Amino acid sequence: MNDKIDKELALVFDEYNPDNVGITETWFNDTSRSNIPNYHEFRCDRKGKNGGGVIIYVKEKYKAYEVDSI
Repeated sequence: MNDKIDKELALVFDEYNPDNVGITETWFNDTSRSNIPNYHEFRCDRKGKNGGGVIIYVKEKYKAYEVDSI
């Protein structure tokens, strides 16, 4: 994410204090970074194409982990 979007997203998190947030169509790639304090970040970027991708933020107070397969 660029700095402007990161800051705007952090403001939303500060105001609403959500336990978790899911975002689709992130358009992230290998060089994209996001830093939302006090949240775990789980993401899946689209490989080989533009667009797509998802990211889920979960408050650090919760035990959250990524599952590779169900």
